Amino acid sequence: MSPDVLTVGNMGFDWTQERIGAALCLAAAASFAVQPLLVKLAFDGGASVVSVGALRFALAAAVLAVLARRTLAVASLRMLLPPFVLGLTLYGLETGLFFASIQRIDVSLASLLMCSYPAVVVAGAVLLGRERTSKRRVAALVVALAGVLLALAGGVGGVLDPVGIALALAASVIYASYVLVSDRLLGTTEPLVLATMLCAGAATAFALGGAATGSLAVALPPTTLLLVAGVALLATVLPIAAFLGGVRRLGPSRATILGTIEPPLTIGLSALVFGERLTPVQLLGAVLVVSAIVIVQARGRTKPRAVPVALPAPVPTPEPELLAA
Repeated sequence: MSPDVLTVGNMGFDWTQERIGAALCLAAAASFAVQPLLVKLAFDGGASVVSVGALRFALAAAVLAVLARRTLAVASLRMLLPPFVLGLTLYGLETGLFFASIQRIDVSLASLLMCSYPAVVVAGAVLLGRERTSKRRVAALVVALAGVLLALAGGVGGVLDPVGIALALAASVIYASYVLVSDRLLGTTEPLVLATMLCAGAATAFALGGAATGSLAVALPPTTLLLVAGVALLATVLPIAAFLGGVRRLGPSRATILGTIEPPLTIGLSALVFGERLTPVQLLGAVLVVSAIVIVQARGRTKPRAVPVALPAPVPTPEPELLAA
């Protein structure tokens, strides 16, 4: 049987593979949850947005290229160029906006606002005529919007940086745009090749931006460099590989639903590391945002059938997604 085919139903269903897939998806979500914390610590250690972005993506692209070397060796320019351009533009821009937001607002709030992007994707797909309006999609949009409003309203009594909030929301919209574009342009690209070229494009974007502004500094303290390496390896390459392994075993929808543990983990870790605290109203908003993701991915339950299901390729995850920043 092809490794890209999973047999479901009572005939041939491998529960061991299902458990492995679930474990891989949970590990990916946990790794992605750590990413903004490592970035914030790197900022505290003297790194800039441009430095973290350039070093992170350059190192990640190099490691991913090794993992995907066989496919890259025979890949055509037509296959490699679109994801590189997406990394150079939308994906690099989204990452820069998100990184800039966590310089100004709490990691927990920035991550929560960023996680509203699935609802933006649904709205965009409906407006573009790619999907039909349904009760489930409308419910997801309403729940996500309510969650974001509660997250913002709950902090009115404290200090809220409007620029930081705007950066995080802009990152969410740009990432949603990336998902909508990649869905059409990159549907047949092998996932590891996609990840490699996206990271290469994003690294180029940050390097060019840094060169143009004179803000690219790689001579950072050793501790800061270790943190950036952690962002690249532990919070980029590892979760990408783990998530793709989970998708291969569970399918994209179930894998994404398991990934919804990422926002709560980020909020919890932010509280432990930085002493951040969301208000009860903001926590309710967080629950609603995560619920909206589940609603978007949920499907009606049907009786299992013993049929082969080909793995769709590739599925972006949430910086939440395959490559959430």
